[in-house]
Amino acid sequence: MLVNPAGVVFGPGSQLNVGGITASTLAISDADFLDGDDYHFRGNATASKVLNRGKLNANGGIVALIAPVVENEGVIDAPRGAAVLAGRRVGHPGLHGRRAAFRHRGKSTLDALAENKGLIRADEGRVILAANAAHDLLSGAVNNTGVIEAREITRKGGRILLTGAAVTNKDRLFSERIELAGDLIINDGEISANGEGIEGGGAIGMEASRAIINTGRVSATGKTGGRIRVATRNGIDAGEWDASGEDAGGDIHIRASGNWEQTAAGRMDASAAAGDGGTIRVTAEKGLWLSGTLDASGGAPENARGNARGGDISLTADTLTLAGAHLHADGATDGGRIRAGGGWQGKDTDLPNARKTRVTASTELTANAGTSGDGGTVVIWSEETTTFAGAIAATGGRSGGDGGRAEVSSHDKLGFTGDADLSAHAGARRKLLLDPKNIVIDDSTPSAYEVIPLTYARPQGR
Repeated sequence: MLVNPAGVVFGPGSQLNVGGITASTLAISDADFLDGDDYHFRGNATASKVLNRGKLNANGGIVALIAPVVENEGVIDAPRGAAVLAGRRVGHPGLHGRRAAFRHRGKSTLDALAENKGLIRADEGRVILAANAAHDLLSGAVNNTGVIEAREITRKGGRILLTGAAVTNKDRLFSERIELAGDLIINDGEISANGEGIEGGGAIGMEASRAIINTGRVSATGKTGGRIRVATRNGIDAGEWDASGEDAGGDIHIRASGNWEQTAAGRMDASAAAGDGGTIRVTAEKGLWLSGTLDASGGAPENARGNARGGDISLTADTLTLAGAHLHADGATDGGRIRAGGGWQGKDTDLPNARKTRVTASTELTANAGTSGDGGTVVIWSEETTTFAGAIAATGGRSGGDGGRAEVSSHDKLGFTGDADLSAHAGARRKLLLDPKNIVIDDSTPSAYEVIPLTYARPQGR
């Protein structure tokens, strides 16, 4: 253990090969060190920083750099161990079952910073960057502009944890499990939990109390797609979320307690190259605006082996808008399911109904069958008002299978100026259900569907 209140610097060209090291600018008492309990580091807000510009190696051990400001510009390598850059309370079994904590006095905009500009690697181990969560976003910052890896070499896997008030990634995180938590999370780089070879994708979790901004790539791909879980108040998405797989698509679940907005550059992918598509679920308590691509397709026809059904896309919010969005749940065999604003006749208990749903003219929703099989299901629903000017396609397979089913409706008002193709090459054509209390239909565009003639058919019990 190395403690120096004046600062700790590992200079360029330096190299340290140890079983483990803890370096800090904060004081630790003899009693804390010897009593077998947690390590408690204490200091003031002006304590100097720990800076690494060399190479720190601890095979199977822990490299812990603890100070109000911790920066890595060199290399930290702790295979089967842990690398910790901490400006807050952290815990890891590598600290002999102990946790490390620090407290400081006074206020400073630099009182909690953990930053990586170099390479941190802990294959089959853990990498933790942590900073105190304070009241303003300049305090408690975690920044990565370098490379962080905790790769799976055998089957034990690795883990990366970044937590602070503001967490920013501008380069690369790579591990089987990755977790980011803070008030604000910004990703302008690559966050990867991809499986290699025959392995499935890993797991990525992001949780922000204020907002998540993604302009980079978040991926958990593999033989089978992995899992991506996002929880936030608000979100802006102009990047990519990828949980695709070769044999099966994975799972993308985004939940916002406020608003979520996806630009035209945004993409969510839970498709499969030669198997069943996965699941994409995006919910917001206030507003959900989607203008990009959501793909949960199952296997391209030329690649499909056995079943290759389309997956499931579920979207809802108080106000849901699909503005030029492209939603695909096609299957090489059967088409999948797309639900926007609610389920069939608003009765699906697993998906809350939107109050208002709007689909613009440039939006397309497809749940087509490929070579053989039935078309899938597409539902557009709202409690108050649905306006639909997009295009639906849920066609049957080329060599056999019926067309799919589609509903565009509302518990109250519906305006329909769109198009729906529920035809089949070698099977039965299905009907489009328009089932509101009040309806306006513009039939100027020919469509391959039949309208079920209902003037007022509110769902039972509503």
